[in-house]
Amino acid sequence: MRSYRAIGGLPVMADGLRFDVDGPAETRLRVHATLFTVHLWLDVDLQNVGDSPLQVKPDNLFVMRGSEVMQIGWSRRCQGRTGQEVVLVKGDSCLMRAEVLATQSDSALRELTIVHLGVSRAGNPVQVLIALERL
Repeated sequence: MRSYRAIGGLPVMADGLRFDVDGPAETRLRVHATLFTVHLWLDVDLQNVGDSPLQVKPDNLFVMRGSEVMQIGWSRRCQGRTGQEVVLVKGDSCLMRAEVLATQSDSALRELTIVHLGVSRAGNPVQVLIALERL
């Protein structure tokens, strides 16, 4: 089993090793990623720390290897509210979990990027990018 760290993230022990990352536009992220055989298990907890509501389309979470989008085999988004836009007020969070099918060679999975294209505040897109590297 191989774990990943969020580059620039602060390591914390919370149900295993996680990394806290200050996100863009008054967001905070807690990330966990582990590779086991051909399965990459991923948790991303997105929290609104701003005063205005944050809109999240949970199904717009992707994992990239370079410029290639990796196939998500299973996911649970925002505590089971898949397919819906979720509004987070200050202090609310959206936990997104996914299993990514890692068909690439192990050496090709040293660095990954989590991308979320479905986050906005007051109609303005919030670009969420989290760079990961294998521990």
